[in-house]
Amino acid sequence: MLTTKSRLAEAVFNDCQNRGLTQRTSKQYQSMIYDYINIIDLDIINQESTYQDYKPSLIDYNNLLRTEKKLTYKTIKTRFTALNNFFSYLVDEGESTVNPVPQFRERHVRTYKPPQKARTQQLETGDIELLIKTAQSRLWRAVIAVYALTGIRREELCMLDVGIHTTDFNLKMFYIPEHPKRTNERVPFTDQLRDLLFDYLELRVS
Repeated sequence: MLTTKSRLAEAVFNDCQNRGLTQRTSKQYQSMIYDYINIIDLDIINQESTYQDYKPSLIDYNNLLRTEKKLTYKTIKTRFTALNNFFSYLVDEGESTVNPVPQFRERHVRTYKPPQKARTQQLETGDIELLIKTAQSRLWRAVIAVYALTGIRREELCMLDVGIHTTDFNLKMFYIPEHPKRTNERVPFTDQLRDLLFDYLELRVS
């Protein structure tokens, strides 16, 4: 029987260590469930408790994270993942017969997702043209044009080796090395982008 909250927190840390987690991750899990441990009466953890017995404390915990701590939805999900592991440990040790987290999370946590502000905003064609023309160097004009006119990702641009295997100026085509996020390895480009790339390459050669 885990009779004190400090012993319970220590047991959580030891369980994480025994399952092969790093000390840092074990400490993080211990810290994440400590808020829950502090708001419960330890007597609730027993073999007779049901989901309904645990539910009020889970509601209080959820409100604590959302309202008082004002944590993001992603962080709240992470906290409940840690809490799920905590109850799995209690069941495995015979301290409890139920893990109430999956049922509670399905109804009370997954439905809570505040509206997210748009992180990206598409530029109009005129804005793109202005951005390219006002770039301070040939390099930046070429980089901006590649991003704006092809949709190539930053890591894909780093893969390109102009003039060797990944760029065909005659066919006006980039060949992107295969990776999980790319299904079409051929990326066509326009005459405008070709001219900007030639302009930049001329600078490199000179």
